[in-house]
Amino acid sequence: MKQIDKKKHPKFYHYGYRFIQKQGPEPDWQYVLQEHRNQNGRHFDIRLAKPGNPYAYSWASRKLPLSAVDRPTVARRTFDHSLEHLDFQDPLKTAKGEGSVKILKRGKAKIHSIDTEGIHFRFDTGEHMTLTNLKGKKYIIKRNE
Repeated sequence: MKQIDKKKHPKFYHYGYRFIQKQGPEPDWQYVLQEHRNQNGRHFDIRLAKPGNPYAYSWASRKLPLSAVDRPTVARRTFDHSLEHLDFQDPLKTAKGEGSVKILKRGKAKIHSIDTEGIHFRFDTGEHMTLTNLKGKKYIIKRNE
């Protein structure tokens, strides 16, 4: 198995997922919050797409990330999705069953910093969020006021 150089890749890097790097002078990132309903219940996805990348970094959470004002929400890093997933909103039929995808919020996000504390960003609607790595693929989503 490939060893990860911890000096080169901070704590929030996971084997099998793309390394998340801070933006340079490029424009704001895109984001989307989606609600998924299927046979297993309901969960929410948050996706961040860096300009120029053909994919979006993705996390899934059982609770709506925007409700993380009083109490942080646990999210799980999922595989990076193609940019087509940012616009997808329809009934969904897969080999595992049926469900639906609904876009709750979509827009631009300004990345303030990506460091050992996590990923700090602000949505164009004003919410300031932080994604902090706990261990492995588990993250905490916290809304900062």
